[in-house]
Amino acid sequence: DADSRVPCPSQCIKVETIQKKGQQAAPKLFHQMVCKMGGYAWAVYCPTKGVRTMVVGVDVTPHRNGSLIAFTASFNSHYTRYFSRIQRSDNKGVADGLRVFIKDACNHFYQKAGNKMPDRIVVYRDGVGESQKHVIYEQEIPEFKAGLEEINKVWAGTVDKVYIMVNKNINQRFAMTATAEDVAAAAGAAARGKACPCVCPGNN
Repeated sequence: DADSRVPCPSQCIKVETIQKKGQQAAPKLFHQMVCKMGGYAWAVYCPTKGVRTMVVGVDVTPHRNGSLIAFTASFNSHYTRYFSRIQRSDNKGVADGLRVFIKDACNHFYQKAGNKMPDRIVVYRDGVGESQKHVIYEQEIPEFKAGLEEINKVWAGTVDKVYIMVNKNINQRFAMTATAEDVAAAAGAAARGKACPCVCPGNN
C-alpha cells in the first residue's frame, strides 16, 4: 500500500535479459535509470560563448478535417530539456497557434534560466512543400515575431531570430565546376579503380 501512495522511480528488467545479454543490457539499463532520476543520456555541446539559445521545432500533420500542430522548444544549454505543446487546427496552417506557443515557450525559458530571456531563437519548421513557402513568409513568420513583441518589444528587437524551412522533398543536386587538375585527378582515380568525387566540366 505504501508503494502505491508514495511514487518511487523504478526500473524493471527480465531475468532472461540479464542472463542472456547481461553486459549488453547493463549500459541501456543504466541510461534508463539516469533519465528516470532526472538526468539525461545524451547532450549536445554547442560552444555559443554565453549566448542563451532556444532551439524550436515546429511540424504539422493532417488529421481528419484539420491538422495537428506540434511545437517543442529547448530551455537549457545542452538541449536536453524541452517545452512542448500540441494543438488541433481546423485548417492546414501553423500560424493559428504559433504566437501563443512561442510566448509560452519564452516565458518557460525565462523561469528556468534564472529570469533571463534567450539571446537567440532558432526555429526549424519541418515538412514545408514548395507551395507552402508563401504561407510561411506571409503568415507564420509575422505571427512568430508578433508573439515575441507581445512579451517585450525592446527584447524582441534585439534577440537573434533564425527561421529554417525544411523541405519535404529535396530534389536539388549540387556540383562544382571542374578545373583541369580536378579532371586529371578524377581520371587517374577511375583508372586505378578508386572512388572519386563527382565533377561536372562546364555547365554539363
